[in-house]
Amino acid sequence: MTTIKIRINRRIHTDTLRNVLSEKLKSNEERRYDGEKVIVKITYEEPDAKEWGGARPCVTLEYDERNRFL
Repeated sequence: MTTIKIRINRRIHTDTLRNVLSEKLKSNEERRYDGEKVIVKITYEEPDAKEWGGARPCVTLEYDERNRFL
């Protein structure tokens, strides 16, 4: 298994992200309330292996829902 971590550290549109994630079959969702932050961690597996060169990646997104940062 190959793991790639990318830190974006940019403001996001959480409504748009929620819409995209609503179409995914999530295997895990965690929320951590940390002072001024609400950290959401969502894991899902991409459904179509063809779009990814034959292997379906398992994707984990972690973002600050309150401050809208990825």
